[in-house]
Amino acid sequence: MIDRGTAPLRHTLPRDEATANVDIGPPRLLLKGEDAHPRDPEAEVHTDEDAPTVHHEGDEETGVQLQPIHQEVLLRDDDVTLQARAVHHQEGAKLYVARPLEVHMNVAFNGEAGDGTVEAPIVKEKPNFGPSGLLAKESNTVAGTKIVLKYNEPPEARKPPASQAWRMYIFKGDDLVDTVPLHTRSCWLIGREAAVADLLVEHPSTSKQHAVIQFRHSVKVNEFGDRTNVVRPYLLDLESANGTELNGERLEGSRYFEVRDKDMMRVGLSEREYVFMLPPSE
Repeated sequence: MIDRGTAPLRHTLPRDEATANVDIGPPRLLLKGEDAHPRDPEAEVHTDEDAPTVHHEGDEETGVQLQPIHQEVLLRDDDVTLQARAVHHQEGAKLYVARPLEVHMNVAFNGEAGDGTVEAPIVKEKPNFGPSGLLAKESNTVAGTKIVLKYNEPPEARKPPASQAWRMYIFKGDDLVDTVPLHTRSCWLIGREAAVADLLVEHPSTSKQHAVIQFRHSVKVNEFGDRTNVVRPYLLDLESANGTELNGERLEGSRYFEVRDKDMMRVGLSEREYVFMLPPSE
């Protein structure tokens, strides 16, 4: 049945366009425009005496009647037609029928009142030359493996300067387990996949590619217009299963969070604590 709730009739025939949308079920009729046609306010198009009527906003029995069209008919490239029994308006109107799967067939009523002329040009699906994502996936694949990296460094990625020798101290309880010189590279991939992880965390709650520590460059401008180049560390969770915490708060996935001196990170459900530290200023 034609959807009466979403397709109110506005009397804009004969020069406006009517669209039948068949994404779900038989077509719905939509009329573009808002002003009534001054010479023909009762314009109607009939395709069958028994066809349901699309009511206009005043809920009067004037409107456009369409014979229901089944979806399997619209899938055929060579046979999409509407046979008009009568066209009751002065100059003729255009009716466009949208086919499913983003392939469209236009059916135009271009004749004078009552002649029922139908034109049904065949419109074939056009080739899509847009990017498929396969090349990007191939470039993200680790050589010699089928592992696809979930993260690529942004254009503003930078190693921190020698004056900012960031380090990470890893604690298990009160014991210092390891020290990581973060300042030696611009990015650290944290995870359980030994083939790709820069910082290997073998706890079973850790995802294979869990999170990233990324140093990013930015320009800071003070109130006098002086510009200063700054490289800061950021933490980004790669939508891991068990999450990443910074100072006790779980991070939102796929979003950068700035890391400051003495901040503490936890990965998944591991009890180890990862503390970010800058050396004291000389």
